[in-house]
Amino acid sequence: MLSIHFRAERHSAWGFLLLLCATCAFMGTGLFSDCTAASHVSDGFLVSPLECSPDLDTIRFEFRLSDYHIDRTLQRSKGTLVSVPGLRNTMKAGEPPLPVKGFYVGIPADVSSATVRLLSEDSHFEHGCRILPWRQPGSEDSSEAEPSDAACVRNGLFPPKPVTIGHIGFLRSQKMALIKIYPIQFDASRKLLRIVRSGTVEIRLVRDARTLPADAELG
Repeated sequence: MLSIHFRAERHSAWGFLLLLCATCAFMGTGLFSDCTAASHVSDGFLVSPLECSPDLDTIRFEFRLSDYHIDRTLQRSKGTLVSVPGLRNTMKAGEPPLPVKGFYVGIPADVSSATVRLLSEDSHFEHGCRILPWRQPGSEDSSEAEPSDAACVRNGLFPPKPVTIGHIGFLRSQKMALIKIYPIQFDASRKLLRIVRSGTVEIRLVRDARTLPADAELG
């Protein structure tokens, strides 16, 4: 898997480390680069660090979607196809395949949990879209892709939020939190896409009263 280095400002206590991956799954093929102020663009998607609070409890960054594609030419047979250059689409049976960017943020070892919220955004809607649920290529069981079992027919946007936190654990001696950004969401009931062109994100870290051992390993 392709791994992409993201260099950010180093903070004295632990270092604000970001490792951007081509997909959400980290395969252990990347290395941390020296931390200096920088941004990185992956084809149609840009993520830039903004700041880290002095108490190391808050991290802010911004993202920008510079390019995306909506293909309606196969609408009748395969549904609407959406893509972002440089990003891969989710591939979970029964769910709409949507572009996602996953990356890890280095956090202090005594952080027990974290929350994420979108402080600001620039978004718009694309109407007349019908995304079919993803199914395993070559699968003989068509029930894996039945819309009745999928988010493809639910009311409201999928995923519900454009930015989420995945698991938290250790990569060797560095504790990490997985951040996922979904710049395109799908509303099956209204047959529309919500395109988030840019946003400012805040991560809040919750400290434990004591430092926990490295009992969860990443990769």
